[in-house]
Amino acid sequence: RYKALCAVVIDTGTGHTRSGLAGDEQPRSVVPSRAGGSPVLTHGVVTDWDGLEELWHRVLYQELGVCPEEVAVLATDAPLSPIANQEKVAELLFEGFGVPAMLVLPRSLLAAYSYGRTAGVVVGSGAGTSYAAGVREGYALPHATFRLDVAGDALTLYLGRLLGSRGVRLDADPLRRLKETCCCVLPGAGGAQPLAP
Repeated sequence: RYKALCAVVIDTGTGHTRSGLAGDEQPRSVVPSRAGGSPVLTHGVVTDWDGLEELWHRVLYQELGVCPEEVAVLATDAPLSPIANQEKVAELLFEGFGVPAMLVLPRSLLAAYSYGRTAGVVVGSGAGTSYAAGVREGYALPHATFRLDVAGDALTLYLGRLLGSRGVRLDADPLRRLKETCCCVLPGAGGAQPLAP
């Protein structure tokens, strides 16, 4: 019966978890990737499996209002994350939620697909991880993927240190908003581009 229904897509990042149904133009739900007040991932890798189960329970039942036993689930994974991570996700989805079908794919590959491409270089930077990943003929290329555990959260902390050295103290949320609205990246010879949230 699940084949007649849309698949649920869950993209759990270090900062937020975006979820919805396959074919939607945008996520139906965006929630912080936290459970019990603690982060579930660190630099794109799950560090609290019980917290992830709690988070996904909330996403599936409350945010999306679906019965996981009746839908297939597509879950994203950070580039170059350990294979054990993908195996544990499969175990959680099959045994913890009883899904009839599931697939785990790197978010770099899904990003390329979202633009109708099966080849290219995908560059991404979230809250905990930045990466450049090669995609060719519809496959992610691990040997052509580079990952750096420096991203938005690290930049926010650095901005806080810079302002603190000048006597300016801001809480995390105003500091993040300041970073996202006033800071920019200078390309080699071009003009400044605002940082994306």
